[in-house]
Amino acid sequence: MISKKDIKHIANLSRLDLNKKKVKFYQKKIKEILGYVDKIKKADTKDVSPFKSITAQKNVFKNDKPKKRDEQDYKKLVSAAPDSEDGFIKTKPIFKKD
Repeated sequence: MISKKDIKHIANLSRLDLNKKKVKFYQKKIKEILGYVDKIKKADTKDVSPFKSITAQKNVFKNDKPKKRDEQDYKKLVSAAPDSEDGFIKTKPIFKKD
């Protein structure tokens, strides 16, 4: 079972402020999800051939073209972030340094 500490850590990474009731709620929901994943892992797939896609489409690409940004909207977005530097939004690191 996923611990309350793990739920709080995930919530912190997601910048969610969860009360005790919500922590218990998500702890239960994640337990249910992981239980379902365990069921899927146990499914007998030895006679099922692997497939790459469920649709007939193949490598549909669109040409990306840079769009001119609205400076006022951009500044508004950056100023709404909890932390920024030199016009960029700063986020908490998610990878540990070795």
